Amino acid sequence: MGIEEKFKIFGLNKYEARAYLTLVKEGVSSAKEISKFSGVPYSRIYDVLDSLEKRVDTGRIGETSEI
Repeated sequence: MGIEEKFKIFGLNKYEARAYLTLVKEGVSSAKEISKFSGVPYSRIYDVLDSLEKRVDTGRIGETSEI
């Protein structure tokens, strides 16, 4: 099981996991840098980062989102 698969256990999708790992590894980075290093398409990076920010602010990492 790869690291991205392990993050799925915590409720993160593939792009969220990639962006999160990039932030941990690279530290403070621009959206463009995160997109480049993580492989998340630039057209999606702001949505992905917004989703991660909401999960962290609400302590929801590890919970699945419900609609």
